[in-house]
Amino acid sequence: MGFIDFFKNKLRSQANKADPFGDNAYQENHDYFTEKKCPNCQFILKQVNKKNNCPSCKETIIVDRHYKTKKKMLLTKEQAERLAIEKKHFDDLNWATKLAEKMELSTREISAMAKSTQVNTKFSVLWNRANDMAMNYAQKSKWQSYRDMRLMMAEITHKDHKLQKALEFYLAVCYLDLNGPDDSAPYEAKKGDIKQSIINTIREICTELGITPDRLEEIYVSCNLPEKNSFIPLSPQETWPQFLKAYKKT
Repeated sequence: MGFIDFFKNKLRSQANKADPFGDNAYQENHDYFTEKKCPNCQFILKQVNKKNNCPSCKETIIVDRHYKTKKKMLLTKEQAERLAIEKKHFDDLNWATKLAEKMELSTREISAMAKSTQVNTKFSVLWNRANDMAMNYAQKSKWQSYRDMRLMMAEITHKDHKLQKALEFYLAVCYLDLNGPDDSAPYEAKKGDIKQSIINTIREICTELGITPDRLEEIYVSCNLPEKNSFIPLSPQETWPQFLKAYKKT
């Protein structure tokens, strides 16, 4: 078995542990759905809607599917909340696994990720690897590939719920895009463009963090200081109006 296969199997094994009781943890809840029983008091229901209140105990009943088995279940409110947390953990592990497949991980990195049971540790390993790859591309003047790695770093940071830091990385990617990165030639600003999907993500983060356009400009400029990007033709101040136009676009 190769290292990547070992790593994938290890992560999938840990992803299965997102549900601490295994695939059958919610079997009883699936049975409740089949038998139309309230998961709170086991009262027999006449019909099942997406969200109900039990006519007997008056407690909330929620219909959902298990994230792995895809079986429909009847859940209590507390079970539905727990299931959502487990699904998020499961999805994050799978996302990390798929991303790792795209990256040239070393034996040490694979071992570190495979041994860790913490999602944020896996993200840290991936982020460090993406940063190393970005620096390697920069040394070779492969600016489009450099930009792509910076975007990957933004996405990893975002998945790790470090919103402020993720915002800075997304803004840095927009700045690179507006300067026209290219793998086979120097930056060419006239070819610069901005990806609306990234703008949408930035807008969502700003809404969550309560960041105004004025504050966003300060962050945009500070994370794209000239001394950090001496090889780029346009300054952040020069590209800000174009960025702001895209940001305000509905």
